[in-house]
Amino acid sequence: IEARLPEGWDAAQTGPTPGEWTLPAHGSLDVPYPVLVPEGTIKGRYDIGFDIMHEGAVFDTKDVQLTVEDGLQVRLVPVKKTIQELDVLTVQLTGTSSAVKSGKVTVKGPDGALLAPVTTDAFSGLKKGDVIGMDFHWTYHTQAAFNEYSVDLQVDEAASSKMIFHDSLMPVEFNLVQQASAVTVDGSLGEWQDAFP
Repeated sequence: IEARLPEGWDAAQTGPTPGEWTLPAHGSLDVPYPVLVPEGTIKGRYDIGFDIMHEGAVFDTKDVQLTVEDGLQVRLVPVKKTIQELDVLTVQLTGTSSAVKSGKVTVKGPDGALLAPVTTDAFSGLKKGDVIGMDFHWTYHTQAAFNEYSVDLQVDEAASSKMIFHDSLMPVEFNLVQQASAVTVDGSLGEWQDAFP
């Protein structure tokens, strides 16, 4: 059996690939065929072709689809306090992969300072469909124009220490509305500097 992998995947394969088997007459054989997905592969479906050969000639071809999923979904829970009052930022992780995930979350505030976890920055046993929240102490209290703030959020897998999620400009969302008063509708946004996104 020889595999035809998507373009650029050959370089990611590290181990020996299975090759030759003897199939009994009227029999069947289950054979695992390991395929390593390169880092940075965009989620989606990929076609892999298998050429089944006998004495150097292809006598059958089978195509299979491999689905690449995100390891997890990461979001910031919208806050219900102003930036001056905000003391805790919650990171929500949702398992989206059939593989159980364990890892570490790192959050840097708008000033680049690391946010300390309230209890822990590690998680383990995150299965598909599981949702967990992790709280981090918020220390940045300087109001920005239009209350636009972003954090650098990264998740590293525990077993491999590889980065499995990174967003350097994840926006902080607010469940707040700023009441406007004495606003002139003149095309100038100067009076709206304290509005929430």
